[in-house]
Amino acid sequence: MKKSKTKIFILFVIALAVCTSVFAGIFFYSICSSILTDRQNFDDLDWAVRLNQYEGIEALDTDRELYMVSTEDDKNYLIDGHGKKVPWELDCKENSDILIAFSQDDKWGYKYPDGKIVIAAKFDEAYDFDDGYAKVSKNGTDYFVIDVKGRTVFEPGERASELEQISGKFFLFYKAKHRSVINVETGQVTEDVGFYDSFHDAGEGMFAAKTDFAWDDVEPMFLLSRSFKPMFSGQLYNQIGSFGQGLCYVQKLVGATEEEHEDYQIENGYMNTDGDIVIKTATAIFGCKFAEGRALLYEGKRICCIDQSGSVLFSLKPAKTLEKKLGEDFEYRYSQCYFRNGKAIVYDGKFYGLIDEDGNWVIQPVFDEMTYAGTDKLLVEYKGMSGMIRLK
Repeated sequence: MKKSKTKIFILFVIALAVCTSVFAGIFFYSICSSILTDRQNFDDLDWAVRLNQYEGIEALDTDRELYMVSTEDDKNYLIDGHGKKVPWELDCKENSDILIAFSQDDKWGYKYPDGKIVIAAKFDEAYDFDDGYAKVSKNGTDYFVIDVKGRTVFEPGERASELEQISGKFFLFYKAKHRSVINVETGQVTEDVGFYDSFHDAGEGMFAAKTDFAWDDVEPMFLLSRSFKPMFSGQLYNQIGSFGQGLCYVQKLVGATEEEHEDYQIENGYMNTDGDIVIKTATAIFGCKFAEGRALLYEGKRICCIDQSGSVLFSLKPAKTLEKKLGEDFEYRYSQCYFRNGKAIVYDGKFYGLIDEDGNWVIQPVFDEMTYAGTDKLLVEYKGMSGMIRLK
C-alpha cells in the first residue's frame, strides 16, 4: 500500500513538472513571438534614431528639434532631428532644461550634460530649471530663485517658510501663514492666493489648481486666472484637462463647496472659455485636448473620437477595460493623446500607438511610451530601449 502511494506521488510530481514546463514554454514562446512580431513591424518605420542606439532620449526643444541622448557609459550628447550630434549651447531660457544639477564638496551647481560647468557649485540645494528659472537654497533653509546665469531674481525674505515653482516664471511662497504667487519676470505679487497644493497650465490663460481639502476620494480643483483668482464664481471640479480650440474637458462638482459637499452632482463634458459645458459626455472617464477639430474621449470599454459638435466619428476598443479611477499619473498618460498633422497618439490602456483620422492604426500599440517630438517626429520607448521615429 505504501509503495502504491509513493508511486502515485511520484507520477503526480512528474505530471506537474511536465505541465509546468509546457505552460512555461507556451508563455515564453508567446513573449518571444510577440517581440519578434513587433520587431518585424519596426522595420517598416522610418527611424531617425533606432531603438538600440542610445540608452535614453529626451526632447529639449522640439521647435528647433534638439534632443539629449544618453549612452550606457553615462555620457550625454545633443542631437538634431536627423540624429546627428550638435554642440551644446544655452542661447535662450527655453533651452535651460539642458542644465543638470551636480554636487561638488557638498554643494550644488549646474552643468551641461557633457560636464562643462555653467553655474558653480555654491548652493545647499538645487532644483531643475523650468523655462529659465530654478529654485535653490543656501544656509539649508533660505530658498530663492535664480536665472540661467546664476543671478538671483527673487528672494522671499525673512519668515518665508517655503518656495515652490508652479510653472516657469511663477512661484508660490508662504509668508506669515499666507500663500502668495510672484511672477519673477515682472515682480508682480498676488497675495493670499488661497488653499492650493499643486497646479497645471490649462491653457487660455488659466491654471488648474488642486485644493488642500478632499472628500470621498475626490480632490477638488479650481480654475484660476493668471492673477490666481478663482474663475466662474469659484466652481469646483473633479477633473480639469487642457484647453484646445476653446474647449476643455472637465468634471464639474455642481453644488459642492468646501463646507457643503454631501449632495452634489458631477457634470461631465467639454467646457468653453465662458465656463459652460457645451459637449456633454456622461459616460467618459477622461477627455483629451481638442486639436484639428477632433478629440479623443476615453470611456470604460471604448475610445471615441468626437468632433466639436460632440458627434462620434469612430471608436476603438482598448486593450483592457479602463478603470474609472485613473490613478495619479493619468494627466501624464493622456497629455500627448491629441491630433497633430492628421494623426493622434493613443494610449490603449496598456501601450501607445498612432492612428489616422479614420481610426486606422498607423503604428500599432506596442510602445511603453510615445510622445510628440517635433512636427513630424515621435519619441518612443520599447522594453527599456528609446528611439525616435520620423512620420511619413
